[in-house]
Amino acid sequence: SLARQALRHRREVGVCLENRSSRLHQRRAGLPRAALEATELSSAASAIVNSISSAANGAAMRTTAVWRGYQTGSIEDAAIRLVKLCDECDETDAKIAELSKSSAEPEQLTLAKQQRDALASERWWLLASLLRRDHDMYLQSASFLKDRIPREELPSILGVPLPTKLAAEHETASIGATGGDEDLVPACALPEVAYSENLLDKFLLFVFRGLVQRQIGFKSALSGFDGLVEEGRYYMLRATEQQQHAMVYNALAGLLTPAMPLVYKPFMSGVLGNRTFGPWFYAPLATAVVTPPFF
Repeated sequence: SLARQALRHRREVGVCLENRSSRLHQRRAGLPRAALEATELSSAASAIVNSISSAANGAAMRTTAVWRGYQTGSIEDAAIRLVKLCDECDETDAKIAELSKSSAEPEQLTLAKQQRDALASERWWLLASLLRRDHDMYLQSASFLKDRIPREELPSILGVPLPTKLAAEHETASIGATGGDEDLVPACALPEVAYSENLLDKFLLFVFRGLVQRQIGFKSALSGFDGLVEEGRYYMLRATEQQQHAMVYNALAGLLTPAMPLVYKPFMSGVLGNRTFGPWFYAPLATAVVTPPFF
């Protein structure tokens, strides 16, 4: 009995020592893990701060470039500055290509790209300011630099010829597609249909032309729709924009008669008294059904 108790005691002591050793090992192993997690968190925080700082730096560079470009476009030496900007853009593009091929730090490549974006922004705003101040000078400058400024980086391409390479490609493609002599678009094969007015069309057009003639004070000698077109052209060339709007409003108001607004407002626009609940869900469909037969 005493021997069994002694053996049991030795076993319990051994288990206690093993448990204690295991707990000490876990504590010692936990210290490096916590330190590693702290290092990872510090690295992540540093990366986030660097990313925010880089974005803020790029935004500041672009904002400064936009203001400088807008101011430069209003001076007499704008064309000279425009050529220098093209030179700087070309140099920055070459630098970016070199950094991309080499084992440079990512920060250097990011900074070079931000500089390129800032230069492009300054050039765009210089051209926009020049376009606003002197359209002819803008066309001369953009045409002279057509092979150095991408068309997507121009504020306006109206009147600016295509780059030399692109123009040659278009000319070659056009000659190849047409054979040199044929039209680009074949003639329409459908038979011509002459517009004919029925009695209802003539009556409605007579009523509408009478309303228009009373508003504009002019009557064309032509009949039918051709006369309405001539009357509209006559008034458009002589009246202001506000007068044209008033003429259209008054002509339509006379066509609809005073009773139509009393029906249209509640049942289409949803105007009930001083409150507006519409337009109702069926209003577009009703308009699409009613408009073609009458207009």
